[in-house]
Amino acid sequence: MTIGFLHTADVHVGTFTQLVDELSPETATGHVVDATLLADAQVRGVVDGDLRDRLIVRLEESARGSDVVVCTCSTISGAAEGLAGVIGTPFVRVDRPMAERAIATGGSIALVAALRSTIGPTTALLSQAADARGVQVSISPIVCEDAWQHFQSGRMDDYLCAVAAAVDAIDFEVDAVVLAQASMAPASRLTRISVPVLSSPRLAVEAALALVGKADRPMPSGSDQSGLTP
Repeated sequence: MTIGFLHTADVHVGTFTQLVDELSPETATGHVVDATLLADAQVRGVVDGDLRDRLIVRLEESARGSDVVVCTCSTISGAAEGLAGVIGTPFVRVDRPMAERAIATGGSIALVAALRSTIGPTTALLSQAADARGVQVSISPIVCEDAWQHFQSGRMDDYLCAVAAAVDAIDFEVDAVVLAQASMAPASRLTRISVPVLSSPRLAVEAALALVGKADRPMPSGSDQSGLTP
């Protein structure tokens, strides 16, 4: 069995390979990386026709020889989910399992992101998950933009510390904190906040493994969240 991953940063290759090795050593992985998808989505503020065409190509590459595909970029994963039917392979949006876990935790959620472009798609996803459960949700977005420059420069320790500091600076009551981007996951171990701090990588891999060998099941539904917040 093979999980195909579509990434927008090289750093995710090791993270998701390690998770699959830990959770299912017999499962193989394949990785496609295209940083231009995220870069262009940030600049344009929307997944336009050109980006959609390129995204389809990358999804098709990720699907070759794979039993399930995971898109690990929160900014473009909504658009990827909306296009998943094109590839004919079961698909997992990296942040959907996390969103569903967050809604199950409680109705007041702090959404922490290092990229403003991630806030719109992830907020829409959380709202969609709440609607599916028939519950009300309050989402408080927090953008720690200073952290992203550390990520871009490869200073991961500084990046994670900046994210953890943003979480610990939350001064209002919440039921859970959602780390919007997969790259933020290790920051959850650095926080001191008393509520659950949820990240997407492990939950997404667990969801993908649950789909492996079950291709006859309907793929997870989701609207095409191709509109992005600048």
